[in-house]
Amino acid sequence: MTWQKKREEICPYCFHKFPYEMADFRCEALPQVCAPEVDAPYATFFNLPTSAKMGKITPAVAPGKLQRFSKDRGVAKCHACATQTAQRICPKCHGNLPKTLATGPHFPVAVVAETGEVGHRYLASLQHQLDRFGAHDLEARLESFPDISGFALVFDKKILGHAESLTLSFHCVGQDELKDAKTVAFLRETHGVIYLHDGHVLFQEMAPEGAAFEAGLKQILTAFKGMPLALGFNHLENWGGLLPKGSILNAYPAHDGGYDGLDGQAVSKELFAYMGATFGTNLLRHVRADTPLSRCFGLSLEKNTPHALREYARVSDILLWLLKTWKVL
Repeated sequence: MTWQKKREEICPYCFHKFPYEMADFRCEALPQVCAPEVDAPYATFFNLPTSAKMGKITPAVAPGKLQRFSKDRGVAKCHACATQTAQRICPKCHGNLPKTLATGPHFPVAVVAETGEVGHRYLASLQHQLDRFGAHDLEARLESFPDISGFALVFDKKILGHAESLTLSFHCVGQDELKDAKTVAFLRETHGVIYLHDGHVLFQEMAPEGAAFEAGLKQILTAFKGMPLALGFNHLENWGGLLPKGSILNAYPAHDGGYDGLDGQAVSKELFAYMGATFGTNLLRHVRADTPLSRCFGLSLEKNTPHALREYARVSDILLWLLKTWKVL
């Protein structure tokens, strides 16, 4: 997989597709230098007052005439104040695009959970773990964005041929939101799906939560057939009395520099076995038929637990597996 600079980009806000080099520029000068102007598409999409103002927009010129920084990063001068800017915007919703899109590919990811709040808690845990040591192990630094649920990994070395960064945007929805056809169509544009659920469903077949998990999984398999699917089972620290002696889930992994495939396969195999015992082998066949790239993960999103697997255990496993699936690592 080789990243190409001239490509069709996908907006991390509205999922509109467009040629990146034709995205317009927004002035980054201080308001005292260049007075902001009303931006109707931005206000409409982001549910702001119609009078909301943003930096002035300068149209992108033909690719061959773009002014450039080094390494082919497009820039332009504001048509009103002549301030040089590299801030591009989506042609449809006018959201400010992460600047890392200029130096590497963008991978949007759908995160489905009982509620959207659970998905956002997972992302906070993931970013915390990457901040502490994960990004360093990958020889990258973490760059956060103020406007989207996501971040960029800016690598110390070239990836995918000659890309310098990887932009990740996460789109969190509650399970019930998948009943909306527009939401499903929106999320079909992502490059992978993470389905989060409390791990106790693997051991309690008749519980209402178990029925909700099974229904949600079937819904995801139908809506996102063929896409990489990560099944994340949460609250691993509470499973102690339910796991057999010698369970691979009780071992703290060392995934320095990438995903440990053997460890990950062993974890997934054990969790799939629990799923089959609880929900039947037909559900497993459904998963394997509709999502050939699927894997189970045991997670702990709790902070400062007394369990040996403290400090957000295995939270980064899902991302590391997706990076390997996309052939980034």
